[in-house]
Amino acid sequence: VFSSVNDKCIAIWKDTTADKGWCAVCDASGTDMTAGATTEFLDSQSGYNAITYDSNIGKAIATYRHGGDSTLQAFVISVSGTTPSFGTHAEIDAATDGRPGISYDPVEDATLIIWSDNTECIGNVITVSGTTISIDTEVTFEATESCDYCAVSYDVSAAKHLVAYMEVSPSSYGNMVVATIASGSVTWYTSNIRV
Repeated sequence: VFSSVNDKCIAIWKDTTADKGWCAVCDASGTDMTAGATTEFLDSQSGYNAITYDSNIGKAIATYRHGGDSTLQAFVISVSGTTPSFGTHAEIDAATDGRPGISYDPVEDATLIIWSDNTECIGNVITVSGTTISIDTEVTFEATESCDYCAVSYDVSAAKHLVAYMEVSPSSYGNMVVATIASGSVTWYTSNIRV
């Protein structure tokens, strides 16, 4: 993600050799990219991850599925120069599968996280104060099947989130749904659209 405060990009990834979670701050000049030192945010069992940028606090928010206990976690990334630092990891859900998605809403100053808990597809709103994450009540948007490859993006013009995901069963189709968040809760605007 791009940090407008730092004029740099923040990247996170999983080391598939040691299952560690890493972060680096990157700077672009023309078509050249340079990265600061890689910094570890999780020493083992890092899983699928996603990241968004909170423009109100000038920090990134990352989420990931822990490969050891299958919890969904989130944390805040702050940047000084090319050095990232991390807030306390907060547990969003105790049992997840698949790849989560995350998107910041500048109107509500809150962030939407999408994931699956093995049986249904869920969204939840989190808010950040400093580097502390507060978690609101989760809301199901697909109650009859689990999902994977979750992606979510905020449409500034419509002031809504567009959620895309793959339904794991019975057919592995791609689906889309529109969401809004208000006062810590998610509203699903349309029926799921199969693509």
